[in-house]
Amino acid sequence: MRTSQKLRKVFGVKTQKILALCLALLLFLQLPASFLNTADVFAVSQADIDEQQDKLDELNTKKNDLEAELEALEEQKASNLEKKELLDEQVSLTQEQIDTTNEQITQYEGLIADKELEIQDLEKQEAKQLELYKERVRAMEERGSISYYSILFGASSFSDLLSRLDFINEIMEYDEMIYNQLIEAREATQNAKAELEATKAELETKKSELETLKAELDTQISEVSSIITAIQSDITEYENLVNEAEEEANAVQEQINSLSEQLKAQNEPANNAASGGSSDGTTTPVYSGDGTYIWPTASKYITSPYGNRLHPILGYYRYHSGIDIGGGGGNPVMAAAAGTVIISQWSDSYGYYVVIDHGNSTTLYAHMSRLNVSVGQYVNQGDTVGNVGSTGLSTGNHLHFEISINDSRIDPLTQFDSSTYIKAW
Repeated sequence: MRTSQKLRKVFGVKTQKILALCLALLLFLQLPASFLNTADVFAVSQADIDEQQDKLDELNTKKNDLEAELEALEEQKASNLEKKELLDEQVSLTQEQIDTTNEQITQYEGLIADKELEIQDLEKQEAKQLELYKERVRAMEERGSISYYSILFGASSFSDLLSRLDFINEIMEYDEMIYNQLIEAREATQNAKAELEATKAELETKKSELETLKAELDTQISEVSSIITAIQSDITEYENLVNEAEEEANAVQEQINSLSEQLKAQNEPANNAASGGSSDGTTTPVYSGDGTYIWPTASKYITSPYGNRLHPILGYYRYHSGIDIGGGGGNPVMAAAAGTVIISQWSDSYGYYVVIDHGNSTTLYAHMSRLNVSVGQYVNQGDTVGNVGSTGLSTGNHLHFEISINDSRIDPLTQFDSSTYIKAW
């Protein structure tokens, strides 16, 4: 036996290694590309989600600091204006947390979709390995152990016996390799399924956190509304607040004019082309600017008109830059015309507001409870851009609606038939 082992080491090991490598290589080449390199094709990674979590942690720190400042103001009996300023900032931070959490949820959903594709590939590979293993088992059952003995006893010489031993050994090693690869494929599938379940659990946690944040936002907006009501009891303080809001509205209009000019220059090549196509084969929306608008929300009641109107709190005439469409809290706010969103953000006076550029005009939608669109997004006429609310300088659910043509505000009602609305002021 010792002589046989020595001879095998001398004559058989090199051939044995070559055959084993060839068998392994052939099996490796049979593996699908998706199984060999599944990680590279997935667009979402845990690092992306962790980055958003770091942002959330930073926002939480800022909110905690704000809460401490608010508590300090309560103890100092500070003015309502100071409190409102901090509450507005708190609302803005909470909305940012909501946006970031929504982004995380989107990333988790992408990660889950990727993982499900990975599992499909792994299950296919596991099934292939199982079938290959079954074929080997069937072959062994058909041959039986006696066939190995017949191979050995059929040797014509001692060197032939050693060769046959090497051959049998290589077959056994190949069978063992097939079995091990089946086990590895099965473990890979099980691990991927476990990771999928863990990611789904994390997604549900994030959805729960999102609902908590939304409830927190509603509470904060109610606090702001209460502060404004308290401010109204002090005419001087309220007048200061209205003046600040007017200054902010003028600044917003300047920003709208600037952004509209930038967008016009950006879209000029497409506007000059009859087809709206560009040289690179993509299509850029061409704005007709025909002045046709649809009413932006379900309510028809105008509670405050455009222009110089008798201010309901101050008791004297002040300029109003748009119209107020009352009631309908939570109702969708629709794009009055197709165009590109150039502003979608929070403002102390406008609350959550959106501005859409239509080519030679813009529309503004303010005091909304939430934002449904982002800057740069193209919207069609009738698309939902937000929901009616009472954010910013507002004491009740309504939509503040503005239209500007050639960089100047106009009375929105001039663009609608009188049957479209009901005057309630």
